[in-house]
Amino acid sequence: MKEALEGFAAGRFQTTSEVARFINGFPETRRRGRYGLSRQMAKNALLNPIYAGYMNVPKWGISMHPGKHEPLISLKTWRKIQDRLAGNAHAPARQDLNHDFPLRGFIACACCGNNLTAAWSKGRNTHYPYYTCQNRHCEMKGKSVRREKIEGEFETLLKSITPAPRVFAMVKSMFIQRWGQMTTLSRQTADEARAEIPALEAKTGKLVERIMEATNPAVISAYEKQIAALDRRRLFLEDTAKNASPVQGKFDDLYRTACTVLANPHKLWASGRYELQRIVLRMLFTERIAYCRNEGYRTAPISEPLRLLTSYCTAPKGMVGPAGLEPATKPL
Repeated sequence: MKEALEGFAAGRFQTTSEVARFINGFPETRRRGRYGLSRQMAKNALLNPIYAGYMNVPKWGISMHPGKHEPLISLKTWRKIQDRLAGNAHAPARQDLNHDFPLRGFIACACCGNNLTAAWSKGRNTHYPYYTCQNRHCEMKGKSVRREKIEGEFETLLKSITPAPRVFAMVKSMFIQRWGQMTTLSRQTADEARAEIPALEAKTGKLVERIMEATNPAVISAYEKQIAALDRRRLFLEDTAKNASPVQGKFDDLYRTACTVLANPHKLWASGRYELQRIVLRMLFTERIAYCRNEGYRTAPISEPLRLLTSYCTAPKGMVGPAGLEPATKPL
């Protein structure tokens, strides 16, 4: 559950359906031969602040009350989840995505721009896997591409965008520098949060005094709403001050995880694990990849970190000539 919550906050899971499917992939969640978590149950879990250590039961008059239990995630992570749920809706994850066609949803037809669909086609004696365009206005409609061809060419594409090993000494130095910056920034954020809490408590105290003096129910209700808003802000600041570390885990573990993807995405893809294959697709490509049945893949829209690393490896190198870099000018 912790991994599912943090994964949704970070964008690893785009929809509640993907969260439910991830949790249902563990044998512990199955009950009597069926999956134990529906999409609505997954959404309810994402909305519930109890996983962040707080109880919220409006019908009992309980609003974000700190619990006695140990939270699975920070309040900051929970707020990210709420922001994502309140943002633009994503199309529900397709139920027929499976290990047979990991590229489905990430490959577009170069002719019309629509997603290529995939399915098993029945032959005389067995079934054969194909990718195909089903846009009825496309000239490539119904012209299938064998799975081994389109996925084989994709593996070749992955190998071609793998950076050289010599780059990663520089990358680690950059990561260490950034890690230090994030640590310093997190300490400043924690100090600022602690400094703001007394001011909020003073405002809350003044509002309580006004409530004691007020007689108009409408005025009392307005004061109570302000107090509730100040309490929510105070809880957020307390959580920020407590969990202001830049990231969870040790640097070496995090560096190894990041570089595993950047250094050799093909290795993760070749593992055959569907979850890792989807991570590779989401981390390395900023949008869908266009595929032409006769010409293969078009230029892949790779992510900025990988683009910079690969361009550094392939850029021409040499010493600056005696004339320098500026254009030549006539002597005065």
